[in-house]
Amino acid sequence: MSSLDHAPPEMTLFSAQTAQAKGLPLLRSLMLVRVSCQKGATLTEVVRDYSPLVSHRYSPAEWRAAAQRELAALIDAGLATE
Repeated sequence: MSSLDHAPPEMTLFSAQTAQAKGLPLLRSLMLVRVSCQKGATLTEVVRDYSPLVSHRYSPAEWRAAAQRELAALIDAGLATE
């Protein structure tokens, strides 16, 4: 079922996806920003790029596992593709 199936007629695909993204956890939202760039991003690029932001909270292995979980959640929600 598409996110537009229950959307008002004036809602565009972009606004429907934006509405769907509201309420995302902060880390997932940051990842969505990174993978939404024109050429996208691989898991390795996301881990590398955001590592300085999370190094005070996660070990490298914990951060990679958290990034994998968050990216999988974005894909499952239809907000990103592999």
